[in-house]
Amino acid sequence: MEKKLIRKVYLEERKSLSEEAFLRLQADVIDNAIHIIKQLKPSVVHCYIPIPNMREINTDLIFEYCWLNNIETVVPVSNFINFTMKTAIRNPSTKMKISKNGIIEPVETILMSASKIDLIITPLIAFDHNGHRVGFGKGFYDRFFEKCSTNTTKMGLSLFDSINKIEDVNNHDFPLDYVATPNNIATF
Repeated sequence: MEKKLIRKVYLEERKSLSEEAFLRLQADVIDNAIHIIKQLKPSVVHCYIPIPNMREINTDLIFEYCWLNNIETVVPVSNFINFTMKTAIRNPSTKMKISKNGIIEPVETILMSASKIDLIITPLIAFDHNGHRVGFGKGFYDRFFEKCSTNTTKMGLSLFDSINKIEDVNNHDFPLDYVATPNNIATF
């Protein structure tokens, strides 16, 4: 399948989940994600904050785990003019706001270089057996991955297992290293 159809099918699938099923799947994904963080022992984790109306996996427990284990956390700050992201420090006392684009971001932005990030946790809609992801189609994360060190680990969070193949992957699409799902941890 191509990205546009995958996006449509899996967003509908996500929306069709009952609240109980969604929360159960989300809890299992977060458990698997924290397992990966424990293994990798990163110093700096870039993690998305879910968009309130998109039913993305809630990452609050990941932030809490990192803060309790002295792992520095940073979050994306999105530029919707050129579809790029910067990364800003977030700690338990960081005041947050909803931007005009509906993204939760720090009120005061203290930027950190992308090259300092050890692990990036990215949202996704679906992924394939090769670690390629389908997001919302603007390319924010793929552009961001270009700025990171080649040693930066990339992990996605998915409510669903992998699909066979995304047919329209191009040379701007970066594969992930891990995807935490409710059922397993996919490694690429």
